[in-house]
Amino acid sequence: MMSEPLRCFIAIDIDKRIKELIVNIQQELSAARCPVKWIKPECIHITLKFLGEVDDQQTTQIQQLLKTLADNFVETTIKTSHLGAFPDPKHPQIIWLGIEENDTLFRLQQAIEDELFKMKFKKETRRFSPHITLGRVKSPKNMKQLSSSIVAMTDAPVLTQAIDHVKLYKSTLTPHGPIYESLFKTSLRSSR
Repeated sequence: MMSEPLRCFIAIDIDKRIKELIVNIQQELSAARCPVKWIKPECIHITLKFLGEVDDQQTTQIQQLLKTLADNFVETTIKTSHLGAFPDPKHPQIIWLGIEENDTLFRLQQAIEDELFKMKFKKETRRFSPHITLGRVKSPKNMKQLSSSIVAMTDAPVLTQAIDHVKLYKSTLTPHGPIYESLFKTSLRSSR
């Protein structure tokens, strides 16, 4: 008997130091008193590909695909860049911390995108822009203050982190926010 499809995405975990930086930024931005749904520290990650509903057979194929791809990529180091917002800091809807351009990360994401397209997953039309989502604005109340705070904090401290794995996550939507559960983890090739 087939089980229910799972809502899944492919991501990279963020380490403790960057999570602490993010929590500090979230607390400072909260002073603007603009209603924002902040991402909990345990849910912070870099999304490489949102998959949507995935059945058992696809889950197995995706795990195999990630393992094969990970063997072709050497672990790398990422660097945080600046604080920003989509569509822009003057009209923030999604607040994010940027990740500096990283060739390995970019090529890995493109390889995942291309291989999943062969498996009939929809291709992302926007260029991959690595970032960590910090929160989603829920109402325009006090948005001017929030916008000013984002602009004032644009130059966030720069931190680095080793990227040595890729994960497949299951996302369960609940009234209290999503719950993420790791289904599969595969390591990138060691640079040593």
